[in-house]
Order: sequence, then structure tokens, then C-alpha cells
Amino acid sequence: MNDIICNVAQAYRYNTELTTKEVEKTLKRGMSKVMRKLVKDAKANLRASFNNVNKRNPKFNDTLIQGVRASRVFVDKQDGSVYSFAKIKKKRDKGSGAYRLLFLEQGTDIRKTRKTHANRGSIQGKWFFKRAVESNQGAFESNMISAINEAIDKINASR
Repeated sequence: MNDIICNVAQAYRYNTELTTKEVEKTLKRGMSKVMRKLVKDAKANLRASFNNVNKRNPKFNDTLIQGVRASRVFVDKQDGSVYSFAKIKKKRDKGSGAYRLLFLEQGTDIRKTRKTHANRGSIQGKWFFKRAVESNQGAFESNMISAINEAIDKINASR
């Protein structure tokens, strides 16, 4: 849904003495740190938009807040770029009610029953996830650079 990609060349710009494996390590650490911040902001927006998001739903045995997550950080084998993405759980897994987050994010049209066409209302979209992504886009670059520098310092300290 919201892919964030970082190139290996960025890490070499800050320290050229690193091996390729150490560069991948620094990029992975930096990317995971940025993605944690993005997910944290999305969860904060969700809490501000709706009540009882931490309340466990007995039917699905989960909470709404558990549906906002970030994927693992992956390294592309062909070009060496590092990528990760934050997402709202869309699949309707057995025992998970987090698929409802998509309706809360984007909203719905006016819903009616098939037979009697009785009005069942609509859901206004709150865009809690989109707001978190938009607010972090400008800060992504600086957060990534600082996270890479912290990872480089850790590697240099361990040498």
C-alpha cells in the first residue's frame, strides 16, 4: 500500500569504509526505525479518530489497533535496494476483525439492503493512515539519515 524504498548508495555517501553486508545492515536498521515511527503515528491517529480501538472484540479475538503494522525490511537481490511497507490488514482471515480498518480509513457509500432497499447508512472516511504517511514523507529522509548514522556508529564501536 505505502512502499518506502531506500537505495544502497545513500549509505555509502555517509561512510565508505563499510562492507556491503554492513551497508545492508545499516539500511535495514534505519528502515525499520522509520517504519516503526510511521506505524506509531498511524496508531495514534486511529486512537484519536475512534473510541475503543484497544478493546478486544470477542467475535474475532483481536483489537483494531493490531491491524496496523509494518512488514519486515527486505533487500532486493537484483539492485540492492532496501524496501519495506506499512499496511492496513485487508484480508479477512479466520479470527481477525482487522479487515474493518479499510472501511474506517476510506469510508463507504450509502449501503442498502437488496430486497427492501432499506438504508443502512454510510461510514465517513477518517484517513488516519494516509495522514500518518503524508506527515512522515518530509521527515522520512532525515530520519533515515540519522538512523543510518546511528547504525554506523554501532558498527564502528563494535570493531
